[in-house]
Amino acid sequence: MTGEIAPMTDEELEATGLFDPDTDDPGRADLLRRCLGLGVTVDELRAAGDRVLPVAVDAIFRGPGEQLTLAEAAARAGLDDQLTEAIGRATGFAGARGELRVWNDDDIEALARFAAARDLLGADAMLQLVRAGAAAVARVGDTAISVFMTSAGAAAMAEDSSGLASLDANVRAAALLDEFGSWLTQSLRRYLRASYRDTSEEELATALEHGVDTPMLTVGFADLVGSTGHAERRSLVELDAALERFELAAADVVNARGGRLVKFIGDEVMFRADDPSTGAEAALDLVTAVRDDPQLPPIRAAIVHGMVLSREGDFHGPTVNLAARLLKLAPMNGVVAPLATAEQLGTDAPVDVEPLGAIEMAGMAEPVELALLRRR
Repeated sequence: MTGEIAPMTDEELEATGLFDPDTDDPGRADLLRRCLGLGVTVDELRAAGDRVLPVAVDAIFRGPGEQLTLAEAAARAGLDDQLTEAIGRATGFAGARGELRVWNDDDIEALARFAAARDLLGADAMLQLVRAGAAAVARVGDTAISVFMTSAGAAAMAEDSSGLASLDANVRAAALLDEFGSWLTQSLRRYLRASYRDTSEEELATALEHGVDTPMLTVGFADLVGSTGHAERRSLVELDAALERFELAAADVVNARGGRLVKFIGDEVMFRADDPSTGAEAALDLVTAVRDDPQLPPIRAAIVHGMVLSREGDFHGPTVNLAARLLKLAPMNGVVAPLATAEQLGTDAPVDVEPLGAIEMAGMAEPVELALLRRR
């Protein structure tokens, strides 16, 4: 027990000017003691006034150890200031510049790992990977905040006006971070293992000469038809439920077929597959799943197989652009594809192909032979 500091009594808190037993909620004293136990200083609590909880939450998530400037963190990690600042910008870190003391021991360990990645991949490739990771973290973080707010957070706020229950909920959520991080690492390992692909001579030559990745993939888009009017007639709560059902259906169907979700854009989903058969079956399964859900509007989809530019978890180029444009030509609850893509479907794929003829498309030198795909 040596070295432990006894919590302040109510009288000691009153003496600091932080607590007034005559006017303050009795729970405020416990909240203040909990904040001090988390490392928040008396001066920080004085500056916070009635907004103690945000200061406490900042203490929970800021990490252990001394708070350092960018230059100090760079020196301890063995990196130059310029690269450290570039890493900070790539991660979206507010302390990437200036003399703010916001870097800590965990940041120094991360910087050392970035240095190892730079030595293997080069600085530009390392920063590209960091940017992609930061974008993924932002998406996970925004989702985590919303999930926390609509479950434990809101309930804790309603339960205890002093903020103590909210602080406890944040402490418990923070305790899950390490376990969640381990799961993300394991998920990434599984993803890399499953995503290994043979590289064609053309892809290899492009990577060596130009430093870009151009795999052959099937790219698909699907969107909810008439969703704008659907949203206008529903409350935000109902809209959230509808989007949740659509996203769950897309994730279940595409992943089950061996495809991968790329991103959601409102009521639209982009996905990819390694071959046309997988892409076609994923698109048809998704159309069936949404069509059979009475709470969702109709859906349409399009797929195209071809070479794409892979960059930071997204895909670009003529193949992607064509798939996005063909989506607008798909019939309600239907799937379309260029005839050239449809002709690459494996003989075992239970898909019927109905040629629709040539379609003139602005900006394209040749008409596109279009086909409608149906479940056999």
